[in-house]
Parts: sequence; C-alpha cells; structure tokens
Amino acid sequence: LIPGPIQYVSRTDSFVTCSSAKTVDSFKYRVLAVATDDDKKKSGKKVTMDWSFRLGDYGLEIHVITFETVPPSLVILGEHGLYCLSDAGSMRFMKKLEYNPSCAIAYASVSNGKINTLIGSHSMQLNVYQDVQLAWASKLDSVPVAVRVANFEKLSGVIVSLTKEGLLNCCYLGTDPSVFVAPPVDSRELNYEENDKEMRELQKSIKESQKTLLPDLPENEKGNLQLIALVPPTLDPLP
Repeated sequence: LIPGPIQYVSRTDSFVTCSSAKTVDSFKYRVLAVATDDDKKKSGKKVTMDWSFRLGDYGLEIHVITFETVPPSLVILGEHGLYCLSDAGSMRFMKKLEYNPSCAIAYASVSNGKINTLIGSHSMQLNVYQDVQLAWASKLDSVPVAVRVANFEKLSGVIVSLTKEGLLNCCYLGTDPSVFVAPPVDSRELNYEENDKEMRELQKSIKESQKTLLPDLPENEKGNLQLIALVPPTLDPLP
C-alpha cells in the first residue's frame, strides 16, 4: 500500500483504504493487530483483506455514511467519478464526473434513502449531488481543497470551505435576499365627479381632432376612404 485515503468503519470494526491498484480494500482490525510482514518472526501472520473492490479509479477521499435514513455505505471520491459502496464491498451507485474534482463531503439528505454529496472542483465550482442527480451548481472564487457542512448556534447548514490560498469561507447556497422595498400604494380616494369631467373633455378633444383631419369630405363619406396605389409601367434599372 502507498499513502492514501483511509477510514475506520465502526460497524464492521475495519479499516478501508484505496490502493495504487485502483481498488478499495477493507482490513479487519483484529487481523491488523496480529499481522506482521517479517517472515523471520514466528508470531503473527501476514495481512489478509476482508474484501476488495476494483474501482478502476484512483481514490482521493473516503467518507463513511452512518445516517439512519440510508444503509451503511462508503462514499468514495475518485479522480474521474463518485462511487458509493456498501460496507460489505458491493456497489450501490456511481457517477462519472466530467471535471477534475478537488474535494468532497457527504451528508444526510432530507429525502429518505438519499445521500447528498458536495463536490468541489479545480474549475472553481461547487456541485451538489443527490445520489447521482445534480441538484445544484455554484461558482466559487477559488479552488477548494476541503469542504464541510457545519452548524453554528442558530445558523444551520453552513458550507465551510478551505481554499488553496488558505482562506476559510463560510457560505450558503441560493441567492441574496432582495433589499428592494416596494413603495406604498397611493391610497387617495377617487373623486368620481372630477374623473367624469376629465373624461368628457377628452372625448370632446377626440371629436374635434377627427373633424380637423377630414375637413373637405362630406359627413357621410368620412368613413369610406380608399387608398389607390399607382405603379408606373417602366421602372428605373437597379444600380
């Protein structure tokens, strides 16, 4: 084994790690406690795996899922995908990623049987997946190298990210609340007499304007206008 992600699974009393052979390997604690790689020693025995799963990808992070709403699982972030295994080493689901991930964190979903996963990328994005379905995508100001979901007193569900520059950010998903306040509606009482007077004046003005537009036509012919277009038989050639 080479140095890589490793996690302890309390339910099975075992350690899970990702190897350089693109596999996920599980070792029982009691086997590691009495194991040795020195053949000259009579006591102890070589390390034997409890189970191994060929992932086909280099693992970057391992997260142990112990939520009550989902079966015990292992969420593994690879260089090219997101993988979810049972703690017995069987595949639950996987999602191929079209970007280069940098970090991830799995947390409980409000939907029973679902796992939410936050994945940061080297393209300065933060994506939220519900199992394999993309639920939200947002843009960051820098590349995150670690991300967590935390609760601070009365503020729950805060996304805490650490950038490669060493800057710690506390952020949230969504849009900023609008600070615009609509002006109060004009609640003046209507004066119906003034409105009727204004209406009569407007109608009078419309009638007078119609008379000025057609001064030479008889009164009975003002609504019978015809428009005749005459086109000369010879036209000028195009330039």
